[in-house]
Amino acid sequence: MSDYEDDAIGGVLGGEGAQTYDRVKAKTTPNGVIFEVPCAGCGREQGVMAPWPEVAIMAVGQQPGNTWLYNQHAGGFMPNLACRCRINVRLVVTPDECSRYLRSGMAAGAVGAQQIAQWQAPFRRQG
Repeated sequence: MSDYEDDAIGGVLGGEGAQTYDRVKAKTTPNGVIFEVPCAGCGREQGVMAPWPEVAIMAVGQQPGNTWLYNQHAGGFMPNLACRCRINVRLVVTPDECSRYLRSGMAAGAVGAQQIAQWQAPFRRQG
C-alpha cells in the first residue's frame, strides 16, 4: 500500500478533489496555483504551489515529473510532499479542476492559450 492509499479510501477527500475538502483554498497567481492546505497531522497550514506548466500537464491527465503523483483511488494528483511533522500533504487535484484553474489563469491574464498548448503538446501525442 502506498502512503497515499489510506487518504483516498474513506479519508479526508471523498469526492471531486480539492473542492471537496472545504478547508483547502486555491489562489491563481502569475506563476501558477497556490493551494493552502491544513496538515491532517499537526494542523499547520501548508502552501503548495502548482506552476502553470504542471497544471497544464495534469489537466490532460498526465503526471508532471515527480512533483505530483497520480493516485488512482482518489482519481487525481497528490503533491509529493510531506509536512514538517512527516504526514503527507492531503490534497487531491483532478484533471477537471486543473482545466478550470487554467481557464481562470487565462481570464486573469496569468497564462496564455498558446503557452498551455505548448506545455500539453508532448503529452497529448503520448496520450
